[in-house]
Amino acid sequence: MLLIHVMMRVLYLFKEAIRIYQTEGIRYFLYSIWKFIFYRLRPLYWIYYEKRFDSKCDYDTSKIVRIQVDPTRIRWAAKVDRNRIPVYGPHAVVGELGGSWDRLKIPIEHTSAHTQYKEAIRKDKKIELIESIKKEGYKTQGNLNEDTRIIGTTKLLDEPRLAVGRNNELMRWTGGNHRIAAARLLGIDEIPAYVVVWHPKSDKRYLNSLMSQGSPE
Repeated sequence: MLLIHVMMRVLYLFKEAIRIYQTEGIRYFLYSIWKFIFYRLRPLYWIYYEKRFDSKCDYDTSKIVRIQVDPTRIRWAAKVDRNRIPVYGPHAVVGELGGSWDRLKIPIEHTSAHTQYKEAIRKDKKIELIESIKKEGYKTQGNLNEDTRIIGTTKLLDEPRLAVGRNNELMRWTGGNHRIAAARLLGIDEIPAYVVVWHPKSDKRYLNSLMSQGSPE
């Protein structure tokens, strides 16, 4: 049965490749082959990444903590390569994560969202999110459409996810790029966020202090 299943799968992929070549052309055909190979090999690359950069992760979603944080404390944005480090889905990294990921960051003021919103406010240009917060205040995902993300083995509201680097720098990990920018520029006191990743060299007292402000997910 397994052999029959494999043969049927290969036949399906062969027919699909011919269809793409005939309908989309050679360029899209080659792109589709590259994408297929890439996504099949990405789990193997993550194993290599763990070995090469000592990026071990405990994947313990019980350690995720929801906190209320002053957005001005989020001073950095991690430049996460999502092709190298899975940040969504069942294989998303969670908890203590070693390696050099925390060195790849930029000041939050240099992100495209922050630059765009700052310029819009300066020119009194209307932007939906900015105007909404001005009129109705900052709303959580629980107050809005309750969008969620699968992170490891748990489902979280789509609030900003944060990381703590080796020097205790609080940084945006993924999600909430525009919301963090808007909240900072409009002087919002606190926003909800999740702490999902931290470096093993971060100060444990600082980390415990940060975690004690929130609630486990």
